[in-house]
Amino acid sequence: MDNYHIFIASCVEGLDTQVPRIIKNILESNIPNEYAHIIVGGCSSNETYYKDGVEIVHVTYRCFEFTPHIYIASNPDKYDFDFGFLTHDTVYFGKDFYNLMKEQISHLRTTGSYDTMRIDNEWPSMNIGIYSKKIIVQNMGRLNEIIINTNDRDELIRLKHKLTGYEDFILNQNSYTNHTNVSEKIERDFEGVYGSISHGLLRTFKYIDFVKYQSNAYNIQSIDICKID
Repeated sequence: MDNYHIFIASCVEGLDTQVPRIIKNILESNIPNEYAHIIVGGCSSNETYYKDGVEIVHVTYRCFEFTPHIYIASNPDKYDFDFGFLTHDTVYFGKDFYNLMKEQISHLRTTGSYDTMRIDNEWPSMNIGIYSKKIIVQNMGRLNEIIINTNDRDELIRLKHKLTGYEDFILNQNSYTNHTNVSEKIERDFEGVYGSISHGLLRTFKYIDFVKYQSNAYNIQSIDICKID
């Protein structure tokens, strides 16, 4: 397979902010839009449509960054891929990201026996990284244990705290360790669209031309939509 898929987790609160921003980022990078999928949790109904060639999938359940994992596991035959890259929407793809990640996936394929690759080997990878479809489907049972079907803010905050115990739980299964996978970190404050302020990290992954805006780096401070400049 010469191409691979990118699955981006988003939520209904970000439909007017993060989703348009990430689509613009995809179009300005070298990512083929037909291989980019944004899975939006907490919507009023299930539907699929396309914006500038990028697939937008609305689902009613909520599971933060695990929303695409659950969608893939629930629809294992929809996407034809062996390995894909899964991430949050609070990221930035550089112009070299797609080709550099293809090299990472090709390297993982040549090992012949691994299912995942973390984006960071020194710090938690925030569930961002390369996954085989097989390992995602195999974990559907445990993913079902954490899924919720409400937009109640208190329930979402409880889920966010609960998910700290699930960080990288799939990425740590049958994982290939590439010692070049590290990030540069800069501490900074983040402002949410509703005015909240949280202290976190700007994490830059130069080896794949990728940036993560991590507003909850040290503890869960907010589930507000993070403004990205």
